[in-house]
Formats: sequence, structure tokens, C-alpha cells
Amino acid sequence: MKAIWRLSAFWLLSFACSGCALAEEIDRSTCKTLARTYFAKPLRQTVVGLAEKPLSEQYAIYICGNQYMHPPALHLAAPFAAEGAPVATFLHEKLAATSDDLVIRDIVRVFVEMQRQHSYDIQSDRRLMAVIRAKSAAISSQYWREYVGTLVFRLEERQ
Repeated sequence: MKAIWRLSAFWLLSFACSGCALAEEIDRSTCKTLARTYFAKPLRQTVVGLAEKPLSEQYAIYICGNQYMHPPALHLAAPFAAEGAPVATFLHEKLAATSDDLVIRDIVRVFVEMQRQHSYDIQSDRRLMAVIRAKSAAISSQYWREYVGTLVFRLEERQ
């Protein structure tokens, strides 16, 4: 009986959390810590202070802000994207290494912001665009695949 209850609880928790997956290398305790520290600051301080942190920490803040915090911290895409080429290279590697639907969505969102800000020419980076197309097509959730598809379309538009 206990085994059945444990299995049922496992599936219930798995189902309840299916839409809240985090990047493989970022765990919930990291996000909980950021929620108590970084995201407890006034909004202006979270935006201004982001660029001062190492890229790996900026990435953790961005992913946790979009996948753990509610409402999501969509505004963090702009300062992250403003850094241009170094962030593009870093996120290219992260995108190539992941199969997580929400991580793909969040990284592509930064690339769209880079293109909008002209901080990095995403369209001209053929290798990056190939990874973006492949990863967006591989998204398992139809809803997120369609959403990311609209983001990719925006990246491909000539401006």
C-alpha cells in the first residue's frame, strides 16, 4: 500500500510540476535563494545589477526569474540581451546543450531581444540560427513549439 501511495505521489508531483522544469544545471534551491535575495530587491535594482554579475549567474537569474518566479521576470531579457556577443556565445552553448522546452523558449526570447536592440546580429550568425531552428522544431509541447516558432519567425524577418 505504501509503495502504491509513493508511486501515486510521485506521478502527481511530476504531473503538477511538468510545466515548471528548470534548466538542468539550475536546481530549485538556487531559485529559492534568488527569490529570497535577488528578486526581493526593488525592480530597478534587479535590472541595473544584472550586467555586473558573471554570465553564469546572470543566466541562473534569468532562468529562475522566468521559470520559478511568478509573475515571470520577462523584463530581464532586455539587460541580458544588451550585452551582445558574449551573451550570444554563452547562450548558443546553453541552447545547443539543452532539450528542455522552457529553456529553449527563454533563450530564444533573449535572442529576439538582441535582434531588436541590434546588440548582436542573430540573422547573420548562420550556425546559431541553425541551432535555434533545430531546437525550436524539437520542442515537445505543441503550445511552446508554436510560440517559439513565432519568435524564430521574428528573428528571420529582415528589419
